[in-house]
Amino acid sequence: MTGPKWVAGPGHGETQGPTREGHLYTVEAWGITCSHARNLLRVFFPKMPAHPTGRLRGGPKGYRCKAVDPPGTRSITNLHNGSCVRLDPAATFNWGPKGRGKPGPYVVLH
Repeated sequence: MTGPKWVAGPGHGETQGPTREGHLYTVEAWGITCSHARNLLRVFFPKMPAHPTGRLRGGPKGYRCKAVDPPGTRSITNLHNGSCVRLDPAATFNWGPKGRGKPGPYVVLH
């Protein structure tokens, strides 16, 4: 799905390699359809704060959401990887940057 722009490379948290950017995200879901997860994210993306880490407020009703920092990752501006979990009925979905320019170990999203 498309979402907020992400940028990675020198000057964007990485020390070497080419600058990569994109608007594509991979979305995975369990317990709900991927299209429903994408619809939830389209509403949730604009509500996410800058520099997200840990618990995210304002997620879909009934879900607990968090920003996930993979080891070695730095988020300086906006979205990166995250997940939302609902206990009853059980469901989860997660998202992260996707594409030819997928970020490496240091990620900065605008």
